[in-house]
Amino acid sequence: MSHEELREKLLGLEGYTPELKSKYDREVHSMFEIQLPKWQRVAWSLSALLGLCFFIGFGIVVFTLPQGFPLMGRIGFMCGSLFGAVWAWLGYRIASKGKMDFKKHQGTASGLVWAMVVIMVTIDMLMASQMQDAARGNFMVLSGLVFLVMGVVFLLQYNIRQSEYSIRESLLRLEIQLADINERLNNTQANK
Repeated sequence: MSHEELREKLLGLEGYTPELKSKYDREVHSMFEIQLPKWQRVAWSLSALLGLCFFIGFGIVVFTLPQGFPLMGRIGFMCGSLFGAVWAWLGYRIASKGKMDFKKHQGTASGLVWAMVVIMVTIDMLMASQMQDAARGNFMVLSGLVFLVMGVVFLLQYNIRQSEYSIRESLLRLEIQLADINERLNNTQANK
């Protein structure tokens, strides 16, 4: 019997009672969703307001650009406006609830920032290749790469946190299962 087969058989024997499952779900929920202090609610409200300003500001710029403005630049402003709208929605959602679900909200924020950085660096690279002054184009790409590196740092930080949460969740599951086994053993010994 292979290691994988043994693992699957052991997992198949593992039983969850509805009571144990609900206790586990409550513990996981309390571990990942926290009540935000007032200053963090204000910070997320300001973040939502800033996102709304990006949405409106970049949206106005898109519609008021001159006729000959490069297409890639126009797409960049549209992406900035879309980013602002989604960020405003995320900030409002967190601030209005007063709670932050670390699994959901941090993933959304990290993914949103990473996608925006990658899109903008790609647009910078496409625009730089069309510039007549190569030095200016190289400077534009280099500036974009600085933001890309910062985006990678935030994405790695998010992945490290997710790994930590996954380990904590697994340990919690084991802890609850051990407590359930101990309780059943005590009940069995008491009945004898």
